[in-house]
This record gives sequence, structure tokens and C-alpha cells, in this order.
Amino acid sequence: GTNGVEILRNGSLQVKVHVGDAEDTDGPIVPVEETITADGVQRNVILVNEQVPGPTLEVMEGAQIVLKVVNHLYNEVTSLHVHGLYMRGAHYMDGVPYGTEYPILPKKCFSYRFKAEPSGTHWYHSHVISQKEDGLYGAFIVHKNKMPSSPALPLFVQDWWHEDFLSVDVDSYYMRSRGPGRFFTIFANRGLSFDGTELTAARYQSALINGRGRYDGTNAPLTKFAISSGDSVRFRLIHAGAEFTFRVSIDAHSMTVVANDGHDVEPVQVQSVIIFPGESYDFEINGDQPNDVYWVRAETLWSGKGPNLESKDRVQEVRAILEYSGASSDQEPITTKPNCTEENPCRVLNCPFPAFPEGSSTECIYMSDVNSTADYSQPDDSEVVEYFFTFSFIIGASVNARKFVDANKPLVFGEPYEMVDCDPNCETGGCACTYMV
Repeated sequence: GTNGVEILRNGSLQVKVHVGDAEDTDGPIVPVEETITADGVQRNVILVNEQVPGPTLEVMEGAQIVLKVVNHLYNEVTSLHVHGLYMRGAHYMDGVPYGTEYPILPKKCFSYRFKAEPSGTHWYHSHVISQKEDGLYGAFIVHKNKMPSSPALPLFVQDWWHEDFLSVDVDSYYMRSRGPGRFFTIFANRGLSFDGTELTAARYQSALINGRGRYDGTNAPLTKFAISSGDSVRFRLIHAGAEFTFRVSIDAHSMTVVANDGHDVEPVQVQSVIIFPGESYDFEINGDQPNDVYWVRAETLWSGKGPNLESKDRVQEVRAILEYSGASSDQEPITTKPNCTEENPCRVLNCPFPAFPEGSSTECIYMSDVNSTADYSQPDDSEVVEYFFTFSFIIGASVNARKFVDANKPLVFGEPYEMVDCDPNCETGGCACTYMV
């Protein structure tokens, strides 16, 4: 028979040995530090150096980086893209398979060589099919002047399903070859935010913070972040997911946002941050609360289901733990979200809607109102080429009414590109073609 596993209360794995028709017996115990439990449901995960997220890489701005990638996947090619770096003069190191490079074959390796710029919070991930969503990602931090005395604290959030994300992807109604849609819902059942905006066509199943979460009452261990009383901690919040937007907060602690997508901003104090896939925010918290444990929360904007926004008393949420030194590590938090009042309203950064409901005592802070700490000068008009892009669903997801189709041969082969030409009437009726600007 096939052996199984059981997650123990402390997060360790108990191997269950199955022989024939006999009752399962207990096998060895694998410590929690050596396990990849995700949300407690067994499935395949892609690891980077035996961990998910992959190791955090910290370098100095301007350093020449050599990043060697060895592909141990049995039957998939891979690549690595460093999200947020300029790659000036080195576009062939940008990690786009068949576009800027040939992907790395199974059991082969490739060394990416590039200059680390600009400084800030960035992250690396695969650019092949859905490997990023299955765990192939990690933080890439570029420091400006000197290495800090304390390590960076990445806080990755992502949505999570119990099958390889490729299964979710090809299942979609909206692929060129329509899938059966097992992971997708009809409009009447889709989740909406409180203002009636559709969140996504995909079904929510689970989520992770730094590779850990808990699905439907499992004993899976949660990610813990350490803080000492009186100290300040800087988190590097990154959304590595695919579909859902998350609102991130820490019970009893305000968050001072100091950077967005790798660029420093004037500090903004908020109760929570709304983050979309691919975005990053640096925020700091002060250890000014009693020595205890506190919930770190990431919840979707789900308020009910459409089309009439039938509200339900439940949340789509994943949690982690903020643990003060000296607090009992055996206890889980019993903290609650703040009570927003008219005298002490909650401030939320990066709202995708005009305002929260009247009477919620919650204020929106828009990124358009946040100021950079750097001085930017407008370029001379003679140096500017202006393009307009309209993103719409006239024939499915499209740009300027053009749904992208791959060229007949990979672009990395060079000219002639053998593109699928765009019809002159694309603008009005929509078309599928290889759209290049």
C-alpha cells in the first residue's frame, strides 16, 4: 500500500506506514522545521534550495550579480525573472522564455549575469507556465548604501489551490482552448467586494503567508515573525499570487509604509494595506505592545456573492503570527482586528474603490496621494514617445482590442519574426494576433 502522513499539533509530520489490509502504524516523525506543509493539504510544490519561498538574496546596489540556476525538475523547462530590476543592457537576462532567452532544460543549468539596480524590495520568480504559483519564487533585496544589521523580513502572500496551478490555468473558460471550468464560477456565484466589483472568476480555495497557511481546520503550522519589545521591524510585503487581492494587517499594530514596488515614499501610517498580485510594499511596525502573540492577517476583499451582493458572515483569510520575545510560543493569538471608530478611524492604503461604506469609520489612502522621496524631473517632450493602451474584454482579455497570439516561431530566434499579423479592423471588432509596439 501507500504510506500517508498526519500533521501533528506542533506542525511536525507523522508518517503512517500502510501494509496490506493491516491497520496503519506510526512511522518516523519529521520535525516541523524540515517539512513543507503549505496549508496542510498534500500536493506537489516546487522548491528553491529545498524551501518555499526560496532563500532571500540580499545584495548591494550596483553589484554585478551571477545567479546560477540548476533545473532539477524532471520534465519541465524553467527560467528566472528578477521582478523590479532594470536589466539595462542585459535584457537577455530577463528570464522570459522564448522571448529574451532559451529556457533552462531539465537537468541543465544557466548563470544569469546582471547589475543590481535599482535599490529596493524586489523578488525573483519563474516565468515558465505557472511555476511561480507552485512555489518557485523568493525575495531579492537590493540595499543602497550598506547592508543592514538585521536581515530583511519578507512577507509573501499568495492564493493557493490544491492542484498544480497549471491545472487551474488550463481549466479556465478563458483560455484559447476552453477548459471545463472546474475552478471557475458563473457570474451569479462570483465573489464581489462591498461595492459590487467582481473580484475574479476563479474559486477561492486557500492562501499562504511565506508558504504556510491552514485549510479547513488542519493543524498545519503557521509562519512566525519575531519582534522584541521596543524594537522596530521592517517587513517586505510581496504578493506572489495569481488571482485574489489581499488586505494585510497586524492586530494591535499600526503600519508605517515607507516604500512601494522598490521605491521609497514619504512615510504613511495606516491600519492595513491592500495589495494586488505582483506588487510590493515595505512597512515598519514598532514593538510597542505587551509581550504576547498577535495575528498577522491577509484577507481578500470578498463581501458576498453577485449579482446582488448577498452578504455572508465569513472571510477568505490566511494568518501568520507576530511573536514578541518572551511570549509563550505554545499559545496561538487570541487578538482581534481593531475596532474602527469615528474618533479613531482605520486608514487603508491602496483602495481600488472610491471609499469604504458610510459609517464603517474606514478611510481610503490612495497611492496617487503618496509622494516619492526622490525628485523626478519631467523629460523633454522631444524625448517622449506616447502610446495609449486600452485594456478590455472585447474578445477576452485584450490590449487595444487585440488578444495576444504567439508568433509562429519564438522571438528569441530573431528576425524574421513570423508574427500573426493584426487585422486593420482590430480596433472596432477585436482580433487575435501577435501585437508588438
